Amino acid sequence: LKQGPYDSDGPELVGVGWGSLIMSPLLIFMMMPVAMPEAVEAGWFKPIRLETCGRWRIFLPFLGTHRCWRWAPARHLCLGGLVGIVYFPSLLLIAHYVMGPTLSTRTLIWFLVCYTAALAPPVTALGCLGYAVEHNLAPTIGMMRPHKNPCIRTLKRAARAVGMYPR
Repeated sequence: LKQGPYDSDGPELVGVGWGSLIMSPLLIFMMMPVAMPEAVEAGWFKPIRLETCGRWRIFLPFLGTHRCWRWAPARHLCLGGLVGIVYFPSLLLIAHYVMGPTLSTRTLIWFLVCYTAALAPPVTALGCLGYAVEHNLAPTIGMMRPHKNPCIRTLKRAARAVGMYPR
């Protein structure tokens, strides 16, 4: 591995920047369906009618009814791309003009940790919105069947959530 200094537009920064936009939405929401039936039942997670989304569906296409948006990873990848429209140029501009044209190893690591942590709020909010739309919520809850043993229920739901368990 290189010891630095790193360029502010080098592959070390750009790779983590794009990789975070892809992996953050996928990993944040991989296990969310596991607890969704109980969250809806307790009133913590409420379904949203598609009609109430209005013009937001233009800017957030994953709220639509097209069949590709029924597949959760497609919604999350779209979400990462939409967040990336704002976050990725900001990453490059801040790295170059605020942190300097070159970054030390420690500066690069801390800068990328802060960048990845800053992705969590918009990714979480928009991902929850994608799951909350009625036409996405009902099939997701239907896939998470109950079981009397909480350990078995969690394991079966986790396996279903990643698509390894037959429905």
